[in-house]
Amino acid sequence: MKEGQIFESHHHISAETIRQFAQLSGDKNLIHVDRAYAKNQGFDGQVAHGLISLGFVSAQLTSIMGEGNILVSIEAKFVRPVIEGTDIKLFLTLERIDPRFDQYTFTFQIWNMHDNKSVIRGSAKCIQKNRDNLRK
Repeated sequence: MKEGQIFESHHHISAETIRQFAQLSGDKNLIHVDRAYAKNQGFDGQVAHGLISLGFVSAQLTSIMGEGNILVSIEAKFVRPVIEGTDIKLFLTLERIDPRFDQYTFTFQIWNMHDNKSVIRGSAKCIQKNRDNLRK
């Protein structure tokens, strides 16, 4: 891996994904679980929990960094809501490698593939002690 390298992944956010996350997390805010309520609040449908998308960030980091990866921080700004039925595209960019601490700093952007607008952006830091596990 090298600084500046970009990794991509695609994901579909279904109403079922939102339902399952609400059940698992206990976050049953009506904008997430009640389509009619969400529409009454001005959304086009159920709003996905922001942490669903951040879960995809974590999963992609594990795919890149390999077994033994430790996510030490993640920061995010939720720019626009992600609505049920949306396809999103995640871009992770390796910004910095600090070999003294085996630390890797990434920035990320998540885009709504239907309207090509940014929905979430942020940064994450990982530690990987075993460099043999890194994706090349």
